[in-house]
Amino acid sequence: MTAPFASSHSNEWYTPDDVLEAERELFGGAPDLDPASCAEANLRIGAARIYSPDCQQDGLLLPWEGKVHLNPPYGYREGRQSNQAVWIERAMRGWAMGEYDELVGVFAARPGTRWYRWTQMMCRCVLDERGSFVEPEARRLEREAAGKAYGGDTKGTVVVYMGWRWSSFADAFGHLGEVFEPRRGR
Repeated sequence: MTAPFASSHSNEWYTPDDVLEAERELFGGAPDLDPASCAEANLRIGAARIYSPDCQQDGLLLPWEGKVHLNPPYGYREGRQSNQAVWIERAMRGWAMGEYDELVGVFAARPGTRWYRWTQMMCRCVLDERGSFVEPEARRLEREAAGKAYGGDTKGTVVVYMGWRWSSFADAFGHLGEVFEPRRGR
């Protein structure tokens, strides 16, 4: 198994329903690719193609194309490198190279981090409410059997858009939070 997937299972959370609905509105249907997925998550997302650690596929290394959904794992890779930073760097590199048409990415809102500041260069929606992320079924059943409470998102969420249809992104996501256009310069 490759390094991006070395974090604990608790770093895996599935995209909130309202975000998926807005993404489908923007894309005109399901995405073409989810490069950081698994079979269970894709039952919700419906991407035509996924890269999954279950199949020993590293979405950081494989090509991205079409309309991309990205909700990378939370937590850290080996060496304490943020998974969020690694995946957003990969998304930015792919966009700069013209590798895919457009991307909707779901990331933790962590304003104090370097990688979060990169989101200011993108069209983005800062969600008004903490996302109701969905936990994998096996973990949910284990948690409920132990009598533990839901441990979803305890901070905020930002949804980034890489593409040229900024007004369409604002139309699709505006009801979920405040939409910002990319910031120019510093």
